[in-house]
Amino acid sequence: MEYLEDGEFMEEKEEAFKYDEYPTKAQDIVRDFRDQLHFNRLAAYELPSLAKFRQPYIPPKASEKPVTYRYTVYLGESHPAEKKVVLQLRVANLKLSEAEEHKFKLLAGSRYNYLNDEFKMSSDKFLEPAQNTTYLSDVLDDLIKEAKTNPEEFADVPLDKRHIIARGAKRQNKNKRNYKFPEEWKKPINKSDRGVDLNEMLKM
Repeated sequence: MEYLEDGEFMEEKEEAFKYDEYPTKAQDIVRDFRDQLHFNRLAAYELPSLAKFRQPYIPPKASEKPVTYRYTVYLGESHPAEKKVVLQLRVANLKLSEAEEHKFKLLAGSRYNYLNDEFKMSSDKFLEPAQNTTYLSDVLDDLIKEAKTNPEEFADVPLDKRHIIARGAKRQNKNKRNYKFPEEWKKPINKSDRGVDLNEMLKM
């Protein structure tokens, strides 16, 4: 019996291909086909059994869950904008008193739109969307807590609407720019100034 010494490796004899099996590429195709058949069987025989668990979708009421978080996902690729999260809500759905609601709008500043009673803020300061969601939730809790603290002190402070008015004016005037053709650029064309007679060219 032969023993291997240090530095030696056991050599395995490579068997000659006897054309008794598929090549590697064909084996990959067969494997994918078997996987497809497996899922087809699941869809045909097991998915119908889940029908007894169906339930009608009932959208949540805005008064019960007023806050909406919007995420952005780019399928098939990673993008820096995926970490951004946008929080939206209607201030009326927070069930605050009139004074508390007014103070909340003052604290929101330019993030509040009085036209549709919508409060919106976003965050992308953290790397993960979950972190930005938690941060926005904490900021909203702090705003509500502050709005409930002595709200009568700000009852006589008017709501600042300048940012919404400026945004609407900018949107209206965006596509309404009237450019007049300069008078000094206008040059009348006389028939005598033409070096080529178009009628003669057409006759030829």
